[in-house]
Order: sequence, then C-alpha cells, then structure tokens
Amino acid sequence: MTGGPGDNQDVSMGFFTPYNGKTPIPDATDGGAFNINLVLANQLSLNAAINDSVEASLCQDYIPM
Repeated sequence: MTGGPGDNQDVSMGFFTPYNGKTPIPDATDGGAFNINLVLANQLSLNAAINDSVEASLCQDYIPM
C-alpha cells in the first residue's frame, strides 16, 4: 500500500498492518478499512460493504415463538 506525496510511502501501517506493535485500528475497534484504489477500480463495492456492516451490527435472526 503506497501513498504520500510521491506515492512511494507505505501508508498501510495502523490500518492494514500493525503500527509500533499495536493492533491495527480497524481490528482494535471492530471496524474496517478500505483501499480506495480498489473502490475506484470497481474491485470493491463500498455499497456491499456498508450493507454487510449494517446487517452484521443491527440485524438479528428472526426466531419464531
């Protein structure tokens, strides 16, 4: 994962990989991180990811009584 002014810096630390031995933020907070380049290349759908996140956190299976 590269970024920065010259597009030659590793910007994955803390989001996709540990930083200074600490758990990546998305893992530590039960969140997520997306590579925007995959979204722009239509290889990752934020719409699908958002729907999955809402379903996993807010929806519960219906158990008939």
